[in-house]
Amino acid sequence: MSKYGRGLGKEIYMAVNSGEISQPITVSKCREFALSKGWEVPESYLRVVLTNSERRRTHSDTYKDYFVRVSRGKYTINPSIEV
Repeated sequence: MSKYGRGLGKEIYMAVNSGEISQPITVSKCREFALSKGWEVPESYLRVVLTNSERRRTHSDTYKDYFVRVSRGKYTINPSIEV
């Protein structure tokens, strides 16, 4: 079990789908979401969760690219991902 529910990237993705987080997704919106869940997420982790979940991972066939960068610091959910 992940420290942040089903994994912070997946939790953010699902929060966008449910309307808890509006797009474009930003670090500040992720911070507010984490605090609403009672998660004390380190600032350094919040800063990389979107960029790391956006980058194509070639080392794992099961890694999901949850987000797509639309501009500096702003992301949307990847419409081709099924969760």
